[in-house]
Amino acid sequence: MAAFTVVGLALAFSCLAGLAALLLAASPALRQGAGFGGAWDAVARGFLLLVPFALLALLADLAFGWSAATAFMQAAIMTSGAAVGRSSLVPTATRCA
Repeated sequence: MAAFTVVGLALAFSCLAGLAALLLAASPALRQGAGFGGAWDAVARGFLLLVPFALLALLADLAFGWSAATAFMQAAIMTSGAAVGRSSLVPTATRCA
């Protein structure tokens, strides 16, 4: 069980690093300004919003017997993506309106 946790955390951090690299590659202003640390911070803060949705999905499954995890995760991904796009670390010129 512990090995799966370690592997899962390693995969999660590598996926976050990949998303931060994509954000950095798409934004020359961010690359010149905050660098990889700023992109990592924006992505990590945005994806922290996944935690409450994951807890709600777990509660819905265990307490109520609902199989709505997909709906919760879709909402979580859209919310966290919007949070990354609106982060103060991402320069205004590269944000979506």
